[in-house]
Parts: sequence; structure tokens; C-alpha cells
Amino acid sequence: MMRHPWVCLFGALAVLCLAAAPAANLRVGLHVDRAALSDSGAGTGLEQMERDGFANVTFVALPHPAGTDPVDTSALITALTAEPHVTHSSALDNGRDLTVVAVGDDLPVDNPASAVLVRTIRSLAADSLPARQPVFTGGPAAALVDYRAATDAAVGQVAIIVLAGAFLLMLVMFRSLLLPLKAVAMGPSPGMVDTLR
Repeated sequence: MMRHPWVCLFGALAVLCLAAAPAANLRVGLHVDRAALSDSGAGTGLEQMERDGFANVTFVALPHPAGTDPVDTSALITALTAEPHVTHSSALDNGRDLTVVAVGDDLPVDNPASAVLVRTIRSLAADSLPARQPVFTGGPAAALVDYRAATDAAVGQVAIIVLAGAFLLMLVMFRSLLLPLKAVAMGPSPGMVDTLR
């Protein structure tokens, strides 16, 4: 075996590459498996909505004091109409204390451009509504944007917990203070940080 180390090395690498091949299809974040849903009612409806340019809906919730008029959303709706991916926008009011603008767009929720559109909608709402008007966004794409922001904010905390756990584990296993300190000093690699996101 040691007479031909290169054969063993390349054989081991080939086995590792074959074992890791399924990881090439892994994705971080949301991915709608359209092939798996194709025969279901949800999949058929999703396909029809995406084909008709109504792939996602983002809701802009505008609370107002009870007994007052609905929030004037005409400037917001006009600004949204100018956005290329927005296919429909309309305002609804519950008659008490909430106005909601429903914004339909042609971007599937798992498309990275949908996050950009959510940020654009939030910016347009802040610019076109009265200064003190509370603005909240909801819907699948908005939830994913906020989830990603919360995840990114927590990466540092997770890295500290992982390093502390690794330090304690190595301290117990190797009964040496030098090896765990060296490992922690090397810190998390960029690949580890990307994995945590």
C-alpha cells in the first residue's frame, strides 16, 4: 500500500468526491422544489401564478388610530406602479384601524431578486407616506428577508459558541491548554462563517 501512495491518495479523493456529490445540490435559504410539487394542487397553482406574473404577494400594513380615515396610499401605489416587477397593487382597509396595501409581483419567492424588491417596497413606503406613519411589511418574501437579516446578525454569536465548545472539548480530550488556545486563535474560517449563515 505504501509503495504506491499516489494511487491510494487519488483513490481516497475519488471516494470522498463521490460521497460529497449530493452536496452540490444543497442550497442555503428557501428553494421551492417545483418538480416535487408538480402533481399537487399547490404546485399547479404556483405554476399558474408564476406563468401569469403573480408569483408573490407582499403586504404593507399601515396601522392608524381607530375612528380615523384610512391611510392615503395613492402616492405609494403610484410609486409601486412604476416598479418593473410589480404587476398589481391595491389598498384595503378594515374600517377600524388598519390599511393594507397588497403588492403582487412576478418574482418567485425563492428568487434572490424578490429580496431586492421587498427592500424597494419598504423604501417607497417610507418615502411616499406621511413621516410618522408606522409601516410593516409581511408575506413570504418579506419574512425571508427578515429571517436572513436575523440569521446574519446571529452569526457572530454562533461562531463564539462554536469556538467555546471546541475549546472545551479539546481541553478535555487533549488535557492541554496550548492546543485549544491555538485552535481558537486560528478562529473560524470564512467557510465556517458561510456555513453558519
